[in-house]
Amino acid sequence: MKKNSYYFGKYRLGSDNVFLPSKAIPDRKDYIGEIGLDIKYKLINLRKNKEEIANEGSFLSIYPANYLFCYFDRDYPDYIKIKVKEKELKKLGYKLEYEIEGYYKGVSSDVPIGAVFPLSITKEEFYKILEENLELFDNNDNKPTQKTVDMWLRV
Repeated sequence: MKKNSYYFGKYRLGSDNVFLPSKAIPDRKDYIGEIGLDIKYKLINLRKNKEEIANEGSFLSIYPANYLFCYFDRDYPDYIKIKVKEKELKKLGYKLEYEIEGYYKGVSSDVPIGAVFPLSITKEEFYKILEENLELFDNNDNKPTQKTVDMWLRV
C-alpha cells in the first residue's frame, strides 16, 4: 500500500496564541473578537545535540506549548512578552527555539461574539489593532494568552 505523503513526513509543532479583547472591536462591517499569532517551535535535544522532529510513527518527547507563554504587557516594547521556561527545559535536557509563523484576526458579524472566522493579517495590522485598543487587551485573559489550536508544520 502506497503511503499518503500528506500524512507522512517531518513536522514541527506549532500553536496559536490568542489575545482576547474585553469587548468586541468594530472593524468595517464586522467585529474583531480576537487577534492571534501562530508560533512554530523548534525543540532541541541537548543530549543528542539535534532537533527533535515528529515524523511517521514518532512524536516529540515533550509538548513544547507547555513551555512557552505569551503575555500582554502594556509596559513592554510592542506589548507582547514571550517567555520560555528555559530552566525547566534544561533540566529535562531540552532547549526551545521559536519563530512567529503568522498573524490573524478572528472576526464575526454578530455581537455578542460566539464563533469567529480567522483571517490572516500582516504584522503591521496586528500591532495596529493591539495599539489602538490597549485598554481592551489589558485584561487577565491575556496574562498569559490562550492556546486553542495545535499545528503540524512541515519541515
